[in-house]
Amino acid sequence: MRILVQSTLCLTLLIPSAATSAETLLTAGGKPGVIVRVGEKGEAVVLDVRSGFSPKDVAEAVAHGVPGAKCVVAKNLVLVSGVTKAELLPTLERIEVSPELDDIDAMLSNMQGASNQDEGSGSSIRATKVAEVSTEDGSALPRVVGTVVKVRHQRYPFVGLRVKVSDAGGMKGLKVGEEIEVVPHVARGKGDPSIDKAASRRNAKAWYARPGDEVVVELKAQSGKHVFVAASYERKARASK
Repeated sequence: MRILVQSTLCLTLLIPSAATSAETLLTAGGKPGVIVRVGEKGEAVVLDVRSGFSPKDVAEAVAHGVPGAKCVVAKNLVLVSGVTKAELLPTLERIEVSPELDDIDAMLSNMQGASNQDEGSGSSIRATKVAEVSTEDGSALPRVVGTVVKVRHQRYPFVGLRVKVSDAGGMKGLKVGEEIEVVPHVARGKGDPSIDKAASRRNAKAWYARPGDEVVVELKAQSGKHVFVAASYERKARASK
């Protein structure tokens, strides 16, 4: 989770994370952001958290960023006490949190949206259907070789790679020179930051990929036109000069 609080005194509170797509709780003028609705219940201010963001993260961000605020989470709501609504609202425009990306489906959804925006459509697609992929003869998972063009870090260990294909690995419909979005699969228990499977630990190394790296990804599923889940990831050793 990334929490960023800005102030006129240039005071920044940063709780480390590698996520890069943080959003403000409210946008300029008090319009909806991560918080889609603000209400009141007794003496508490009620914040309705948008789907895709963690109410727990929002509560922690507000508690850190608003002096005197006390937060309680109730499902998708955050109840804030200790401050008035008038005191709270302007501060919410300066507090950022990152999307909750604790599963592969959420990461795929994020990657599809990014891919579509890069291609100019501006649309956002939810990752609801994932189709299995194989080589043209159906005998194996395609091992695709390519060069990393872009890296999109989300919450560790989830990362998306844009890869320019140099060897399609026998996959039907995939051509050399095409660019695809690849999400190396990493499994972990819900709410548990540990990575307990050997394959997932290997795939987590994709977090450290950099543009220009030559990689081999074994694709196992497709979600969207150019978005894939990789069963395995490895970086090819750079040729010594």
